[in-house]
Amino acid sequence: MKSISAMSTGPSDCLGVALRTMWLVDQDESYQVVRKSRDSALVIVIRTTAGCGRIDIDGHGTSILTENTVFLADDLMISRYETLGPRWQFSWMVCAREGMVPYPWHEVLTVEPSTWEPDLIDHSFYLLSQEDEASRSAASALCNMLVHEWATRWRRNGEKHDPMREIVAYAAKRMQREITNPISVEMLARELGISARWMRQSFLVVTGKSPKVYYTEIRMRLALQMLQHDACPVNQVAERLGYSSPFHFSRAFKARFGCCPSAVRGGTAIDLQTKGSVVF
Repeated sequence: MKSISAMSTGPSDCLGVALRTMWLVDQDESYQVVRKSRDSALVIVIRTTAGCGRIDIDGHGTSILTENTVFLADDLMISRYETLGPRWQFSWMVCAREGMVPYPWHEVLTVEPSTWEPDLIDHSFYLLSQEDEASRSAASALCNMLVHEWATRWRRNGEKHDPMREIVAYAAKRMQREITNPISVEMLARELGISARWMRQSFLVVTGKSPKVYYTEIRMRLALQMLQHDACPVNQVAERLGYSSPFHFSRAFKARFGCCPSAVRGGTAIDLQTKGSVVF
């Protein structure tokens, strides 16, 4: 016979979010939502389990949400989201903030799932659909458990210091924010206090691509979106992505996708899954 205990050496409050609405979404490339109704009192937690999606955040640019990522954002700041590629499977949790949420906001965080995560998400969904208050409270408790578990897993992974990956992660976020005003490798290197040579080496090791190729990848994906779904004229896309002329943009687009931008705007489909992917 024996007794064991676990004791916290500091505060262990578990306040975070109160679940209000939960969507389990599995959509193809036609899925696109432009948001008109937003609430400053709510936060959105997005857990991507398969495929890839894009989300536009006012003041923070565009983020790409891939498999096994978590994203936390103010409901008020999400202007649009959509599927990239053939599929995007994710949980969308609408919550009220009830205390400290243990996450960086508006950043894409990679978190490997636990074996029990799918069951916990499904059970939260079931409980939230029940009419009694006790079930709905239990759904919020499970949602908080998920959020805190993801935060713990993310922090533990972050303890594995990887200088090259940190360099690339920072640079990739800056590239996404400066999508219409391209920033040079030298400027990114100066911001980080490293040499441009070390910046290029980090990209090659982590992504297998040079910074220039990686940056072009981000811009071309956005260009494809603007042409296919927004039906923007080619010259407007070129201008918004910072190209000096429609000619230079068209040449870069053809090198990347094998066809002219005007063909895509005219209905030619491109399978992103066969054309590479963005890491961050």
